[in-house]
Amino acid sequence: MTESDPAPPSEKTQARLLRAVAAVDMLPVRGPADELIAPMRPLLAVLKPPRPLTFGRLMFQPIERLIVDGSRWHPGMTAIPRTALLRLVMLVRSIMGARAQQIDAMLAGRNSTDREAVRKVGGLLWPAASLALGSASVPADWTQTTRLSVPDFTEVTRGLTEMLALSDRILALQEDVATGSANVESRLRSVLAGALGRGEQAFSLTLALLLGCMPGDGRVLDIGIELAAATTDQALKGGPNKAVSFVFGELENAVDTALSGKLELGAAADAMAAIGVQCAGLQGWDHREDWRERIRRIRARVDSACRERFETVLERQLLAPLTRLPAQPGAESLGALESIARELIRFHQAGRSPASARNDPVLLQFEQWLRTKSRDELPLSVIERARLIEIMRGPEAGLAYLKEADGAPGDTAAAETAQPVSAPSRSPASSASGNAQAR
Repeated sequence: MTESDPAPPSEKTQARLLRAVAAVDMLPVRGPADELIAPMRPLLAVLKPPRPLTFGRLMFQPIERLIVDGSRWHPGMTAIPRTALLRLVMLVRSIMGARAQQIDAMLAGRNSTDREAVRKVGGLLWPAASLALGSASVPADWTQTTRLSVPDFTEVTRGLTEMLALSDRILALQEDVATGSANVESRLRSVLAGALGRGEQAFSLTLALLLGCMPGDGRVLDIGIELAAATTDQALKGGPNKAVSFVFGELENAVDTALSGKLELGAAADAMAAIGVQCAGLQGWDHREDWRERIRRIRARVDSACRERFETVLERQLLAPLTRLPAQPGAESLGALESIARELIRFHQAGRSPASARNDPVLLQFEQWLRTKSRDELPLSVIERARLIEIMRGPEAGLAYLKEADGAPGDTAAAETAQPVSAPSRSPASSASGNAQAR
């Protein structure tokens, strides 16, 4: 896995995702429509698009990483089931009464990227919501609306009550991390110690949240383990393991979603790039053998599944169409194949370093296939072949192929490369190399 940040999702993927999110956000009651964007949630976490700052969204914003699909939630899990959110918002609003309407007015016209509004209005909402849930009774329609049991209500609200009470401090820590403040470690210790003082559920939930918010920062897990080791409460001592298990589970679920075929290749590449960064952040999690083994399994799953899908798409969407090209392929069909090649290589690189991806034996075989096919077998010019090699294996490989073709005596392709491609003042080799650098 590469430790570098993922490349930004493609403009096409971003535009499609934002349209879907905007359409769902406009619905007064989202219900099943929320499932439309469910496969894209890993990308939403990366893109963080502006979304209307509603009462419910603000209420859960500091702990959104702890929200899981209701079908995956189970009692004792370090998470909040998504199916409970709407009913809990309605419950809090009914208890808060007029104060809820005042918060609505303060949020009018605001969106989720308005940090001042989040901080100011959230500072009013979170403590009030924590108090409301702490004294709430089970709604009569709880099971009907959430598909959760009555005992589940007690567990979910208890954990949420604690997390809402800590939300101000968690938000301040997240802002310190975002700005690179020198206060991060002291505030991190303060937040985790405060959660520890509120009990096992608050501690494991807070630690799981911060492990997700601060991937790669070993201080989160180290301080959590240190604080847990110092207590005599056995439940608290198990907090780090519960938190780590939750993060592993979320990562495995994200991998399964990204590789399930529900996402088109470009979106899957974006999701896998984000997952690659998360996986890189697990390198310091070597405190326990079972953790090390689970990390190994996650990485093996990512590698094997990525390779399988890459080879399938390469065969079906690039190699097969290339063999069926007409004698005089048009610019549109060639452009479509180049687009597929770019999406393929983005997906291929998402789970590995660029150097290792470019030197993959499958890509070397693809380059060799392009080099050795005659014009009768593959009606592509030298420049067109060089562009595909450049996309899949990098500008150096594309330029090397052009230089070899230029020097091939008696080859009809050599005559092509003697003519400028982009402008009279540029050679084909420099043109291809320049195009590669620009892309």
